[in-house]
Formats: sequence, structure tokens, C-alpha cells
Amino acid sequence: STRVSVMAQPTTQRSVRSRWQTVYQDVPDFHARLSVISAMTGFVVAVIGIAVNALNDGGAIQILLCVVMAAMSVGMIWFARRTGKYEQARVITVVIVFLVIFPSMFFTGGGYHSGMPALMVFGMGFSGIALVGRGMWVLLGLEFVVYSACCVAGYLYPQLITPLAGPTELVIDVILCIALAGLSLSAMLHLLLRVH
Repeated sequence: STRVSVMAQPTTQRSVRSRWQTVYQDVPDFHARLSVISAMTGFVVAVIGIAVNALNDGGAIQILLCVVMAAMSVGMIWFARRTGKYEQARVITVVIVFLVIFPSMFFTGGGYHSGMPALMVFGMGFSGIALVGRGMWVLLGLEFVVYSACCVAGYLYPQLITPLAGPTELVIDVILCIALAGLSLSAMLHLLLRVH
């Protein structure tokens, strides 16, 4: 009966906070915690992306790319905690997710006639928060160049873009990507301010 009463207890703010603290309690410093928060944010975005693409007829390739993003986020936490190389883990993840997966999603998910431009803004904002030093500016510059090149290529060679299924799917995709990008960056900043 004791077990049942424990299971029936409502989730309180304190219990949620204590669960969150167990994730980063043995992480050594702020920048290391930044890695964990970045990875957790990326994981949530990827999982929501899987659901959105499945419900919005986004196609198997889009879903697969989101699965890879989720796996990268989990892999980043595992690698960073095992090796202690938190900064390298962040850089590797940013390069793979934002310079490889996001451009791929641009071409397979409607190009600039989709919510991808909002996610590209999210990618640059995420990198600006997650990275530090000269590497941040180098990768932000690379992201800007790559995302601009994607838009130009999509304009000059529209046959490279796999369009969304229809106007309804387009509107849904844009609305969800704007919400996802804005809320994810806001949540990430909120968590960072709480652990700083």
C-alpha cells in the first residue's frame, strides 16, 4: 500500500526540479552544463520533429533525419559525460546537425516554402548560445553561408526541393516550426539562467 501511495503522489515543482538537477548534478562547470542543456533541447526538438513530420505527411526521409538528430543529442550527452570533452561534443553536434542535417531537411522538406527558415534561425541561435569563443563566430558564419546557399540553390534549381504535400501542410509546418524554434530557444535560455 505504501508503494501505491508513493506512485499516486502528484508531481510537484520540487520533484520536477530535483529530477532535472539529477541530470546535471555531477557536471563539473557552467560550460559543461551548457552541453547537457543543449543536448536535451536538441533531443526535445528532434522528438517533436518526428511527431510533426509523421502527422503532417512529411515523409520518411524527414522522419529519419529527426531520428538521427535525436540520436546525436543522446550520443552527445553520453560522449561528453564519458570523456569529459564537453566543448568538443557541442562543436561536433552543431556541425553534424546544423551544417549537415538541417540543409538536408531543407531540400527534402519544402525548402523556403516550409518552416525550415525558422528552424535555420533556431540553428544559428542555438549555436550562438551553445558555443563559446572564436569557434562560435566561425560556425555561425558557416551556418549563414550554408543556409544562404540552400535558399539560392532552391531558387535557381527548384527541382532539387521536395515540396510539401499541399497548402494545408505548408501552413501547419510553418506555424509549428515557428513555435518550436521560439519555444525551444526560450526554454534553453531559461534553463541556462537557472543553472548559472
